[in-house]
Amino acid sequence: MEIEEVWEQFGQQLRKFVEARVPDSHIADELTQELLIKSYQNINKLRDNDRVDAWLYQIARNVINDYYRKKAVNREDLIPEMGDVAAPIEEESAQNRVREELSQCIKPFVDQLPAKYRQTITAVDLDGGSQKALADKLGISNSTIKSQTQRGRAQLNKLFKRCCDIDLDARGNIMDYKPKSGQCKCDNNC
Repeated sequence: MEIEEVWEQFGQQLRKFVEARVPDSHIADELTQELLIKSYQNINKLRDNDRVDAWLYQIARNVINDYYRKKAVNREDLIPEMGDVAAPIEEESAQNRVREELSQCIKPFVDQLPAKYRQTITAVDLDGGSQKALADKLGISNSTIKSQTQRGRAQLNKLFKRCCDIDLDARGNIMDYKPKSGQCKCDNNC
């Protein structure tokens, strides 16, 4: 099967698939281009021509996952579901204040996580290391580290929500928060 035929048949659908999963169309264009290159480079690995669509969508999912994995995660990104949405200056200022205040609670919350999640979140998210490097260092599989990272982030999210009532806008940006009385174990009384 020729890659040109494949892209003629599935190119538009794949572009829409990618665009639905990333923040803007420019990124979707770049990732679709990367998808085209990867499919061209690996067409000889396709075992079943009848499953070319499943093969392409798997490559697309991998390209999208790689994109999000490569984005640097900083401490503020650990706060539940904050987006990168341009807001009016006063709203952005309020969001920055909230982010700054909540970011002070991250370390005390990370310290409350079970050891394996604490180690993973600290190495990957707080120290900026890669999941693959941590897996190699610990001698465990990359998929185990990925699972531990996701589970650690989910537990961290729960700690924030147990400590504070967090108000989100329609896009998931944190707008404000209110500490729940007596529920917060953060030393900074977030």
